[in-house]
Amino acid sequence: MGLPTSAVRLNPLGIVTPRSTEIIVAVECLKAGQKACTADSNGNIGSGNKGKNNFGTKNVGDDNIGTVEFTIVDSSVDVTFVVTAVGYIPSGIRCSLYSANFTLLTYGAVAASSMVTTINNNGEMDYVFLYYSIGSVLAFINREDLNDVAPLTLLNPPSPSSDPPPPPPSFGTITGSITYSTPRFTFTVSTGVSAADTLYYAFFSANGGLVESGSETPDSADYTWTSSLHPSQLPFVAYAQVVAESSTRGLSSALTLNW
Repeated sequence: MGLPTSAVRLNPLGIVTPRSTEIIVAVECLKAGQKACTADSNGNIGSGNKGKNNFGTKNVGDDNIGTVEFTIVDSSVDVTFVVTAVGYIPSGIRCSLYSANFTLLTYGAVAASSMVTTINNNGEMDYVFLYYSIGSVLAFINREDLNDVAPLTLLNPPSPSSDPPPPPPSFGTITGSITYSTPRFTFTVSTGVSAADTLYYAFFSANGGLVESGSETPDSADYTWTSSLHPSQLPFVAYAQVVAESSTRGLSSALTLNW
């Protein structure tokens, strides 16, 4: 295989369920003279696993592969959105759930027929619940004109974890500014000694509802870009936030920008 000083062992872990058969292939790379690792009494290969037949580190549950950040999750949850419009019937409702870096996890959108709208998203992947950080509801009139924005409240949050709290963001401090000149917002962000892999940004309403989000791939530590919003969104946006992410420096805290 072109590896004169090392070997690669494929370690198949067969997982059989009543509905299907899944084969997880774990790759173990061995340097010259290095002994192959063996599973512990629970069938785990790696450290910090809580469960059985896991490969990698800090997996929770059974039959997972990877690290805690990249666990394969095959269970699902049901998500129900309930929205009440006060004094009018919107033409449409969109409810969205985002991660801490403003990445869309899932959404539900329907045409409303009354002031109270219920949206059922059944069978969502578990990562929606695990990584959910921000919820937002947008109410529209005339199909595409934004008429109201509000944050969503999670009524059944997960139980507090027994694990120690995560460390603070490792990326470090980012700085920047934003200006608005019709019809564009101009962002200028500095990420310190090196460029981030991705800059995530979002516009928020005064009450904390996420109106619009996006991302940029910067080519330098000091980076400028522009973004435009739909005319009906402009009256609702009050501030923006930016988060930087790097494969080597992790995720930054959110930088709040006002214009």
